[in-house]
Amino acid sequence: METTATRAVALTLGGLRRVRALKGLLVGTLLFNLLDLVLTLVVVLTGLAIEANPVMAEALDAGPLPFSLVKLALVSMGVWIIWRYRHRPAAVFAGGAVFAAYVFVLFVHMKGVHLASLAMVMVPN
Repeated sequence: METTATRAVALTLGGLRRVRALKGLLVGTLLFNLLDLVLTLVVVLTGLAIEANPVMAEALDAGPLPFSLVKLALVSMGVWIIWRYRHRPAAVFAGGAVFAAYVFVLFVHMKGVHLASLAMVMVPN
């Protein structure tokens, strides 16, 4: 539970920097989630890949719209929960961990794009 004392601590210079850093991490997470959504739909719907997350694979089986809504809702709820506790130092750790996870996911997407482009170059006309 958030108290006046916790808010007062967050108003210190370090606390303000921490909240600003967290805001950047969470905005980045939301943007990376959107990019991951688009890339996932493109590669899965074109048959180049499958959805590795079993929960999201179920949502994708229901169609692109349910998949998109579930993905956006789940990540947005997670971001909201972290932001709700932004005055706690652990929130920055959580925000950083989620952001790092999306950096990894996008790295995997880019690696897949690279491999697909190599395969296209190697296929004779």
